Amino acid sequence: MMMRQLKLWCSPLLMLGAMAWGISGVAMAENPKMATVDMQKLFKGYHRAIAAQKRFDREYSRIQIGEHQRAEAMNRIRRMLQSLVTQLKQDDLSDELKMSKQQEGLILNQELQMLRDELRTFSKQEKQKVDQMKAASMQGLMQEIRMKVEDVSKQQRIDFVFDTSGKNTNQVSFFLYLKDAKEITAKTLKELNASAPSGDGN
Repeated sequence: MMMRQLKLWCSPLLMLGAMAWGISGVAMAENPKMATVDMQKLFKGYHRAIAAQKRFDREYSRIQIGEHQRAEAMNRIRRMLQSLVTQLKQDDLSDELKMSKQQEGLILNQELQMLRDELRTFSKQEKQKVDQMKAASMQGLMQEIRMKVEDVSKQQRIDFVFDTSGKNTNQVSFFLYLKDAKEITAKTLKELNASAPSGDGN
């Protein structure tokens, strides 16, 4: 009898290859046990993924606050510049006072440009940093979920696991029907959240 080996298939090509291999290979030795799992549902329901998303939401909120503060400072300078323009249109201003206000306007314009550059740099760098942290975190969490799927599958002696959350260009699952395939999403999610702090998980 051939040794059982769990395989989690996500790519359509890999799925088709698995089916072909199952027909020509495994089926000759034994009837392979198949199961389905919804990886997106596992990720969205995993307590560690939920907690991570909340942390990143707070980080993005912090960035938005920083952007708003800098935008408000820019608006204050724009109002001051508009006031200077109005004052410079007055006919009773002395040449000395006009020159002073023009100089003040130049300084304010420089400050406005500095704030504009600072806002652009802040937004780009901070968002890029959080995006990279999030990508690394999501990758690690997906690996944890995958390992748990493997654990559950080994416990239940399942040979092939197909991810039903994979969609084609029409947003339809590649697998509409698999005969005798067991659905292990709920079981896997329960085990993933077994160690969740009180009040978290499902």
